This record gives sequence, C-alpha cells and structure tokens, in this order.
Amino acid sequence: MVEPKGLAMHLHDDAVPPGFMSPQELLREENTLVIQRFDERISYEMGCEVADRAIALGLPLSISIRVEDRETFRVMLPGSPPIGTVVLDAKYRTAARGGHSSLYERNLRIARLTTFEEETGLAFPDHAPFGGAVPVRSSASGEIRGWVVITGLSQEEDHAIAVGAIRNVIARTKSASPA
Repeated sequence: MVEPKGLAMHLHDDAVPPGFMSPQELLREENTLVIQRFDERISYEMGCEVADRAIALGLPLSISIRVEDRETFRVMLPGSPPIGTVVLDAKYRTAARGGHSSLYERNLRIARLTTFEEETGLAFPDHAPFGGAVPVRSSASGEIRGWVVITGLSQEEDHAIAVGAIRNVIARTKSASPA
C-alpha cells in the first residue's frame, strides 16, 4: 500500500529524526497525563478548545477524541485533507493496539532500527505509526480512559497538540479542586 505523501519517512539511515523523543521520554511524558475524570463533556470541551485554537491559527487539523473506545468528538477543520479521517483512525488503532502513544510506537521501532510495519506486519491505511494519538489515563487506576488524536501537521506537532490538550484539562481540574 502506498502511504500518503508527506506521511512516510525512511527510517534506516543513521540520523536521528528532528524532534526525536526516545521511547523512555515518551513513557515518562505519558505517566504525567493522568486525569481525575474523563467523560463525554470533558472530551467535547477539549475538542472544541483545540478546534477553536487551530481555527484562530489557521491550522488544518483533523481531531478525534475518544472516551474509552467510543469516539465522542470528531471534526475536520478547514484545509484539512480528505484523508485526515483515515489517518485519525489509523493512528488511533496503532496507539490502542500497544496502549501507548502512536509516536511511542514509531520511536520504539526507530530505536530498534526497524519500522512498525516490519515488526508487526501492520500497514497503512489500517495502522499509522505517526505521532498524534495520545492516551488519557485515570489518576485513580492508571488505566486508559480515552484518547486524543490529532493529524494535519508534522507528527511531532500533532503529538504536542494532543499532549497540550490533555495538560490543559489537567490544569483546569487542579485549579478547580479545593485546596
């Protein structure tokens, strides 16, 4: 299967890709993305906040947010390509399969000097080991409560937007909690 232009990357050279975060750094980051409560209302507010900011900045994002494994928010912003919906689903499947961010899945394979497709046999359009799908974990149990999935920019930027969205909710939750 031919991957969409701009999504594939040759991973067998000796250079570390720009913006590379090690698998260990990504796991440490994930461990900070825990939230007391994550439900449909919070996912909607989070999705609207990301979409409003992206529109204000003219970013052509596609956004999907899930509570558990149920999609509760999806939007394709102006300028986002039609394939965005396929990429959102593929990033989600890649991340959900391993229980970690899609960027982790990608960078883990780079660290192993292979690719996700070579190691798993799974390929686009069903799976996309490109940054942008990030788990939301419960502070009570540590279990995954949902997913934030972004596509439209570089995979590192997609990942950063998803992480930022989760961190914004965490910050609001902490500031709303009694001291």
